[in-house]
Amino acid sequence: MNNVNEQGLIQEIEEDLARKRMEALWKRYAPFVIGGVLLVILATASVTGWRNYKTKSEQTTTQGLVELSEKIFEKRDDKMAELAAFAKDNAGKSQAAFALFESAGIALEQDKKAEAVAIYDALAADAAVDPIYRQLADLFAVQVQLDTGDAAALEARLAPLMKDSPWRFTATEFAGHLALRTGDKEKAKKIFTELKAMPDVTPLIAARASDVLQWLGEGK
Repeated sequence: MNNVNEQGLIQEIEEDLARKRMEALWKRYAPFVIGGVLLVILATASVTGWRNYKTKSEQTTTQGLVELSEKIFEKRDDKMAELAAFAKDNAGKSQAAFALFESAGIALEQDKKAEAVAIYDALAADAAVDPIYRQLADLFAVQVQLDTGDAAALEARLAPLMKDSPWRFTATEFAGHLALRTGDKEKAKKIFTELKAMPDVTPLIAARASDVLQWLGEGK
């Protein structure tokens, strides 16, 4: 992946993830970004330089995914089944990961959170998938469960993402929200203070960290 464009994509996703928390964000984010923007990136890869598909086979696979995404189905479950089949047939390719991300987005549109998390879990555990997508799957899995999942388990899942991962800013923000959820305001204050001071943190995430710190400072 081209480093410049990779960083641009990461920043775009992280800023959108940071814009709103949990359910309100996800209802907007999942069907639009996963179901649309990422596929548009794939479809226009040769123009944007985001992904350099060098072989005819790769181009054909990408086109197949775009066509599948645009195909009209009577039932959303049918589309999920086709996406799963596409991913299986193209295992190990980036396009397979995008197919599964879209499938998870469809599950969330239908409020099938457990099914979406299962898809993310499978992606995150698949050694054949590019690490950046595996980490993104981890992040999405945590996000879906952020308000209701086991806090300790979610913290453990975020821990490696908070170090050298390109998703470290959002992962750190999620860790701060988990601390707030469990009532540990001192821990939350520490996390958001560190987040605000992290090198290269996006302005939007830094601003959100400042807002939380101000909220904590008011004794709420």
